Amino acid sequence: DDLSFCVLSEHPSFAELAAEAAEEPAAENQEEETTWEELLAKVDAEIEEGIANGEEGAAEAKELVDFLKNLYADLMAEGNK
Repeated sequence: DDLSFCVLSEHPSFAELAAEAAEEPAAENQEEETTWEELLAKVDAEIEEGIANGEEGAAEAKELVDFLKNLYADLMAEGNK
């Protein structure tokens, strides 16, 4: 959270967009739990839209999300050994 805050706080317009993407599934489906994969897909879609629209900070956010996905995958693989 601290790392993402540092990167995204430099670009408030994109940070607001990403925060909206993270909150929407929970608000729409309070009875149904959103999966990690669904949340990542939503964030990825918002990032790609931000890149396509020239949003400042979108490319950096993509790098951060890709890093976090790889880190998560590594941690899960390590935990399954």
